[in-house]
Amino acid sequence: MSSRKLKKPVKAVLILFPVILMIAIGAFFLIPEYQFQKLPYSDASKQVIKESEIINEISSKPYSLLLDCVMQETEALPDNWKLYLAYTDELLENTKTNIDALNEKGYEQNAIFRLLSLNQEDIQYVLDQKLTGQPFLLVDARNDGYSVEDSYCLSVMSRSQANAIQDARLPVTQTVALMDHGYSLEEIKQYYNRFSEEEFLLLTQMKYFGDLQEASKEENFRLKYFARYTWYKTNKNCTWKKAVADVNDKKDLLDENSIDYGAYYHDIQTIKDPENYLVLVDKQHKFKSSFVPGDLTAVSSTYGRGYLRSEVYKQFKKLAKAAKAEGYSIRAMSNYRSYNEQSGLYNGYVNANGQTSADRYSARPGHSEHQSGLCFDVTGGNGSMFNYHNDASYKWMLANCHKYGFIQRYRKGKAALTGYEFESWQFRYVGIGPAATIYEQNWILEEYLFMIYGV
Repeated sequence: MSSRKLKKPVKAVLILFPVILMIAIGAFFLIPEYQFQKLPYSDASKQVIKESEIINEISSKPYSLLLDCVMQETEALPDNWKLYLAYTDELLENTKTNIDALNEKGYEQNAIFRLLSLNQEDIQYVLDQKLTGQPFLLVDARNDGYSVEDSYCLSVMSRSQANAIQDARLPVTQTVALMDHGYSLEEIKQYYNRFSEEEFLLLTQMKYFGDLQEASKEENFRLKYFARYTWYKTNKNCTWKKAVADVNDKKDLLDENSIDYGAYYHDIQTIKDPENYLVLVDKQHKFKSSFVPGDLTAVSSTYGRGYLRSEVYKQFKKLAKAAKAEGYSIRAMSNYRSYNEQSGLYNGYVNANGQTSADRYSARPGHSEHQSGLCFDVTGGNGSMFNYHNDASYKWMLANCHKYGFIQRYRKGKAALTGYEFESWQFRYVGIGPAATIYEQNWILEEYLFMIYGV
């Protein structure tokens, strides 16, 4: 009797189960469709969403004005459409602000909506730069993993150049710098494959040299020696192969006692920009006798004596304080020297030792760096200038003076390049950036000026 009573409910369940299942399945598909239709997307956007088969994802998220605008403008679903859905009400005001700013910058509406897919920091970077004609390329490059700086650089190039750089996987910022210097994209590719990472970075700082292509093909070529290769090739009238081999063997660095120092005075030019911190004063370049730097400042007895140019004195005080903190004492002596003072000094050496000897260590009037107000002769704790290389502070100076814009002017072993014998005591201000490069590359001022400016 009880078993008979159970049969009717069971039968009813069995009959209703398919119906319930069909209703549930229908609800699964219909409810998202219903929710989707309630969202205020435009008809054009809804059509894009249907064709893209993302109704379920869209219906489960709040309405995105930004996504709606993009789809209306492009008639397509953006690749990063999920990012647009992340723009909640809290971010909407910021989005409107960016739209207004990009519009004021001059970007068209379709470009604005594409740029809005970038993060806020990237958008601000774009706003801080000049208008780019290819904002879509900028966004694509950013999505490919390039930095925003590199992406912007690519976007201001022609499409073909940008594609070539991306295809070759060249470092963008460095490539742009080289193109600005006059290198072709083909040359840049060759140098990128030929040079080390350090050399390629150095190349971006250099002036364009057309003969670098031929010279750099030689075995054991080192970019940092290019100035010396060039000078040696010119002086010896030899091939690049011989120049590279001989300079690598230091055959261009003659013994100090075998040099004719007076012979460096030839083809003399009057200096045109005497107050430039990078002014080249040597045996081929001279000051006018009337030149006096306009910003000479008296050096207090705490730091030495005489006069230095204002910025030079400022940096020397920082250098001296840093040395003192490390337990060293340095003072700037024999600083600015007028044309007439140099004339008297040089003539005194000539009278005492002869001109051949004087030309080894003393400049003829007009050719002295002391007239620039940029250099000084340093003394240390031992109080000796000519014996400074034996002072406790000497090694510290060589390792640290570049941090304040100074270099040792007449370095040991470089007399054949400077035209003066080694002077451990003479230091010269060139500026912090140039001094750092000279230190890093182990150059003298002449090498720096040739490599960077072609002087």
